[in-house]
Amino acid sequence: MSQYKKISTINLSKNSTLHTGNALKDRHILITGAASGLGQAIAVDCARHGAEVLLVAQEADHLNATVEAISNLDAPVPLELTLDLQRAGENEYQHLGEIINIECGKLDGLVHCAAADANALPLQFQDLGSWQRILQVNLTAAFALTNACIPALLEASMASVVFTTASSARETTAFQGAFGITGHAIEAMMQTYALELAKTANICFSSVNPGTFDSALRRQRFPTQDPRALPLPTSLTSAFLVLLATPDMTNNGVAWEL
Repeated sequence: MSQYKKISTINLSKNSTLHTGNALKDRHILITGAASGLGQAIAVDCARHGAEVLLVAQEADHLNATVEAISNLDAPVPLELTLDLQRAGENEYQHLGEIINIECGKLDGLVHCAAADANALPLQFQDLGSWQRILQVNLTAAFALTNACIPALLEASMASVVFTTASSARETTAFQGAFGITGHAIEAMMQTYALELAKTANICFSSVNPGTFDSALRRQRFPTQDPRALPLPTSLTSAFLVLLATPDMTNNGVAWEL
């Protein structure tokens, strides 16, 4: 089911859906990694287009900047959810799912933006601690959160789950370490969900590779690269918004490229 499509094939960045300010009105969208970077940019833009956003971070005060940005918009008040993706277990995910059902009744979209990384090293030099941390945050947490959210996603007439990946998830290269390996696994997981639920649920699963952009992870991995030469996360949100605003089962299981 490996389908890599350029995002331009459905004109996401120019889609008329985003020309109105209420493209996501009455939709509940949960975003991980919402405290900064791409997750924050997507959360603010979803709110700008009328969504009731659910923000996930390890600590509530990590979300202060995102909540403040949303408060400056004519947008619904966001729901702040605390979840330590590195340490959370079955009970924490089950509890979060219960909160979503109680507070929202349904979930129209889920965007996985949270990610962890380590210095770019050969695998033989990657320590076990960083390996386990990256697999836990990037892969296991995405799996556990998706499963916790499926009951609420099923309550929507049509829902969208979007996994954020990277070029290293689609072409194996040296020195990508656990980050690149979890990227491949995320793509496989996305397509497995798409295959397994295609005939029983109105949930469209997809992934987006936003390409290279300025982020804390990028600066950590490539400290000598000038971040001013890279696109800002705010320039990459349109693709995600259209996938959330107009989920289409013909795009189920598609891995999108910006």
